[in-house]
Amino acid sequence: MLVYFLVFIGAAIIGLLYRRVKEKRLCSGIFIFLLFCISTLRSADIGSDYRTYISIFNQELYIYGKGYNLINYLASLLGDSYVWLAMMVNIVIFTLLGYVYKKEVDKKYYFFALTLWVLNPYCFIQSSMNILRQGCAMACVLVAVYYIRRGRGKLLNFLICILIAGSFHKSAYFFVMLFPFGLVHWKRPYHILLLAVCTVLNLLFSGSQLIQPFAKFLGYSGYLTVKPSQFDMPVFTLLIVFVSLYLMYRYPLLYTNEKEKWYVDLYLVSLSALLILVKNDIAYRMYIYFSFAAPIAISYIVKNLSAKVRRAVETWLVQTGYLAYYSAMYWLFVLLQMINHNEKYFPYRFFW
Repeated sequence: MLVYFLVFIGAAIIGLLYRRVKEKRLCSGIFIFLLFCISTLRSADIGSDYRTYISIFNQELYIYGKGYNLINYLASLLGDSYVWLAMMVNIVIFTLLGYVYKKEVDKKYYFFALTLWVLNPYCFIQSSMNILRQGCAMACVLVAVYYIRRGRGKLLNFLICILIAGSFHKSAYFFVMLFPFGLVHWKRPYHILLLAVCTVLNLLFSGSQLIQPFAKFLGYSGYLTVKPSQFDMPVFTLLIVFVSLYLMYRYPLLYTNEKEKWYVDLYLVSLSALLILVKNDIAYRMYIYFSFAAPIAISYIVKNLSAKVRRAVETWLVQTGYLAYYSAMYWLFVLLQMINHNEKYFPYRFFW
C-alpha cells in the first residue's frame, strides 16, 4: 500500500507546486524517473502476467511478435535478471509516452496530463507491470496518433508505427482505422448521432452480440464467452452519456486549432465507443489504447474552458471532476486488490 500511496501523494504534491516552480521539466522528469524505477524494480510476483513473461525470458523463447521478441533478446544481452526485461519494456513505454506528451501537451498542463495517465490503472500500473506486450503496443499507437494527426504527409510514419505496434500485440492493427477517422470533418451533430447509436446498442444488446462480427474477423471468437467488464453497469453508462453530452454542449469552446480539435474529436469518439466495448472484458482492452491519448485531449478541454468560460466554478468543476474520477479509478483498483488479497498487486514488493 505504501508505494501506491506515495505515487498518489507524489503526484498531488508536484501537481500543486508545478505551476509555481520554474524548473517544470525537472519536476516532471524526477516524477517520471521514480515511476520508471517503481515499475522496473518490482518483484517477479507483481503483475498478473509478469511471471509468464519472465518464464519466457528465462527460457529464451521467442514465441510472440517480432517487436516483443526483440525487446526480449535485447534484455537477455544485458543479463539474466528479469529486471532487465522490465527495464527494456519501460524504456519503450515511458520514452514514447514522454515524447508525444512533450510535443502535444501545453507546457502548463503537461503534469496534469501525466497525472491522469498515472492514475488510470490501465495505463501506468497495468501497461508497465502486467500487459507488457500491449503496453508497448499502446505506446507505439500513441506515436502513430501523433503522426496521423499531422496530416496525410505523415501517412508512411503512421503506418510504420502501426506495424511496429502490431509486432508487439496484433490488436494494434485495428488502429489503422485512425486514418479514415482523420478524413472525417467531425461536427457536433456527428458526435451526437454516434453517441445515440452507441447508447442504444449498449442498452439493447449483450457483449457477445455486439462484438461477434469483429471477433470472428480478428480470430478472437474464443473471447465471445468472456464476461462483461466491471464497468458494464447503468451508473457508468449514465456517467459516460452525461460527460459526452456536456462536452458536446461546450464543443466549440473545447479547442482553438485543428490539432486540438483532432484530439478532442478522437476523445469524444472513444467515449461513444466505450459504451460498446465495455460490454466485453476483452473488448474493453481495445478501449485502453485510447487511454494513452485521452489525457492530451482532456488537457486541451481544461485549458480552453478555463480561458473561454466566464464562470470560474464551471471550469473548476471540470478539472476537479476529471482528477476525482481518475483518482477514484486508481484507489478502487488498489483497494480491490487489497480486499481480494491479490498478491499479484498487493502488497507491492521490490525484486530484492
